Amino acid sequence: MSVSSDSSSSIDISESLTTNLNEQNDSTGNNEINNSCYSLTKQESSSNEFSESHEDRNDVSDKIKSGNESDDNANNCHDNEQYKLGGRSPFSTICHLMIGPLISQISQSCYGLMDSFWVSKSIGQKGMTVMSLIIIIDFINIAFAQFFNVAMSARISYLLGQNNKKECAQVVVDILRICIIVGIILPLILIPCVKPMIKWYGGNEEIISMAFEYLVVSLCCGMINYTYLSLCGLLQAMGNSMIYGLCHLTSSCLNMFIFDPLFLLGFKTGMWGVSLATALSNMCPMLFLFICIFCGKFTIKPKFSSYLMKFNMNSFDALRVSISQFISNLATSLPVLLLSKLLSKSATNAGIYIEIMAAWNVCDRLYTFAICICNGLNQGFLPAASYAFGQNNLSRLSKMYFITIGMGTIWTTFVCILIETIPHHFARIWGSDPHYLEVTSKSLRIQFIACMANQVVLTTTACLQSMKMVILSIINSVITMLVPIPLFSLIIFNVWKNDPIKLMYSFVAHDAWALLFSIGIIIIKLRFLWKSPEKIPINIEIHDDEIKS
Repeated sequence: MSVSSDSSSSIDISESLTTNLNEQNDSTGNNEINNSCYSLTKQESSSNEFSESHEDRNDVSDKIKSGNESDDNANNCHDNEQYKLGGRSPFSTICHLMIGPLISQISQSCYGLMDSFWVSKSIGQKGMTVMSLIIIIDFINIAFAQFFNVAMSARISYLLGQNNKKECAQVVVDILRICIIVGIILPLILIPCVKPMIKWYGGNEEIISMAFEYLVVSLCCGMINYTYLSLCGLLQAMGNSMIYGLCHLTSSCLNMFIFDPLFLLGFKTGMWGVSLATALSNMCPMLFLFICIFCGKFTIKPKFSSYLMKFNMNSFDALRVSISQFISNLATSLPVLLLSKLLSKSATNAGIYIEIMAAWNVCDRLYTFAICICNGLNQGFLPAASYAFGQNNLSRLSKMYFITIGMGTIWTTFVCILIETIPHHFARIWGSDPHYLEVTSKSLRIQFIACMANQVVLTTTACLQSMKMVILSIINSVITMLVPIPLFSLIIFNVWKNDPIKLMYSFVAHDAWALLFSIGIIIIKLRFLWKSPEKIPINIEIHDDEIKS
């Protein structure tokens, strides 16, 4: 009995122990399960927090990336301008930047040549005589347009060189506003002068009436040309030389092949159709450029609201710096005013008024065509030179100066040889009268003898402008462009009053005089041009006060 009780008690003890162990195991298992569930829940919550924070970081990085992309786009635009104006070699820079201005200058000179061609075919020698008499006022009108072109190009490129891009948009609008003002005032001044001037040249009533028809339309539409060339100057300043050239090529083709023959041969309008054809030819690309620029298609983005804002001081600086270019442009027309008068008097004395004035129109148009290449090279040189000066890179400025002179001198030498060899063939393009051909051939040979000197003179003036030597550039323009032809033509006329052809020697005297004076300017004020790069000062500031002293 005792044994059975002991065994039963031992069984009970073992069962209780087993039960306790099972309970402990169950509790331990439950705890492990609970712990594992908790850890899984914690991992899920932490993973959710990580994903949320990762998404937040992605949003921030996207915003930063988009901001950096916009900054990069702005920097790339500016870097692109820097590359166009100063990133290439000096020779490559001049070659790229001169394309647009060359096409522009050639197109504008072709206006006169092709207008004369269509006038000779539709109206005859009287029309050619009118074209020779209206040259002066026509050139004054063109001088204002070129003035705005240079003002826009030089100042905008200078501001870009100074990394002062924020001022550019207002300067663009300011110059366009000035174009409108001048386009209203200039016709009011010049139109009353037309008839007295043509009469002063010795024109009869028919010639006076034809000239008045031409100039009234030309002057009233001058605002179109001013705005057009200003926008082209902006393209040049931004380095968009090819677009600049294509616009002028388009307007030239419209004028020569569509509007001129349409008005003169189709509608038979007479002289006013010639000037209207030119205005319409310029207006088409002008409207295209205006819309593109104000729609933000280019780096500089002016707005219409800027028309209501006050003028920026940089706009007045642009006009001030470009005054010498304006005087230079006027200097090519105002001296011709006196020369044309002396030619008409001498031709009247010799009894060959119609032939001489028709020949003078051809000579002047061809001379303008020859010099237009020089002007185109200078327009390509000026923004690059202004940019280099804004960065104090005088070594680069020096190289571009000599490259421009070399290229222009090669061209003018070629033209000189060509004209001297076959002048008769050029004269035949605009007429067939034997007396006219003889007079024109002799005049061309004399006029082009020394034309290769012009590039040195014109590029020296442009170099002074790029270095902000305003007063000196004005003095150089006056002495080299304004003084010589009136002075020497008066001397020649008083010696040979009945020989109008000899008055062409005033061009030879002008070229020699201007070359000598420009060499003096180079020796005295532009000595850095032949210094080595090590000797060129790093920081150079040239002010008008220094020039005066």
